[in-house]
Amino acid sequence: MSIDLRPYLMYLLETEDESGKMITQLKPFLSLSKINVGKTEASGYKVINIGKDIILLGGQHYVGHGDCIKSVWKFRNFGEPGEGEWIQEAVLQNPRRHHSMCTLNDDLYLIGGFGRHRVLLDSMERYHVPTGTWHSCRTLPEALYSAASCVFDGSIYVLGSQLYCYHPPSDMWTTINELSLPKNTGFSSAMPYKDYIYLTGIYTTKLMRFNPRHQLHYKKQKGEKDSWTLETVGNFRNKALNTCIVGHKIYSFALPEDWHGFEDECHSSEDSKGFLEIETYNITTETFEVVWTGSLDKIKLDGGGIIADFMTQHCAGCFSMIKF
Repeated sequence: MSIDLRPYLMYLLETEDESGKMITQLKPFLSLSKINVGKTEASGYKVINIGKDIILLGGQHYVGHGDCIKSVWKFRNFGEPGEGEWIQEAVLQNPRRHHSMCTLNDDLYLIGGFGRHRVLLDSMERYHVPTGTWHSCRTLPEALYSAASCVFDGSIYVLGSQLYCYHPPSDMWTTINELSLPKNTGFSSAMPYKDYIYLTGIYTTKLMRFNPRHQLHYKKQKGEKDSWTLETVGNFRNKALNTCIVGHKIYSFALPEDWHGFEDECHSSEDSKGFLEIETYNITTETFEVVWTGSLDKIKLDGGGIIADFMTQHCAGCFSMIKF
């Protein structure tokens, strides 16, 4: 079986048939052509959206050889397939890969990652999209890569060996010593919803959450230290490799436990084995559900390619956006 390793932006399409049954499809929407111009597949780059624009930045060809990707690309006029164009938005001030990214208003924050010569970074930079200007932020409390991060109540929360909170107006970091993080659980996604931040990690099936708003209010009212509570909401069926939140649902793009990659021999299109799975957690009903199973007949793309996998080394971003 030939595998098309060109990177694509995919989207999940959910529709109802005439009987009211939900039909879920995973479809290609945009080829990330600007990251695929080197001699080898790029790694460590990230993709995120700001409004209706797609931003692609960072990464490296030939990891360990200094072939860093410094161009920041933006796909503008995003609409139907075939519409829009790539433009060079900016140039990175400092090369980085396997970093984290957050958007807050018109600012894009680049958090940690690896720099040249595989140096682990403790730096954070802010890119102001309307003016195209870069700003250096206060140094992270520790050097991190691929850390879970999100925006909550105007602050940026980042998870490393401890929980850190960055306050943009003062350019200051606060270490939340009161929250005890479980050992051997590297969180990779942080998703805000109402009073909570939900957490997933690539090495666990657990979905966890904590309430920073309640805890901060408690300390303010009581004037004393309080143990922040990290609670387990439940478990996905598979390890949560890539997750994002859309409305009141958390989507997890995962691989079954017995996944070992595609074999060279061709498989029958009637093979019912599920190669890939998409699960959801409905926050309102507190229920987990497998909404899509990617057997071979469901992962074929137009032109003969396939959706290869959901592994983190091949997924550069998982986010929600309005389809204009």
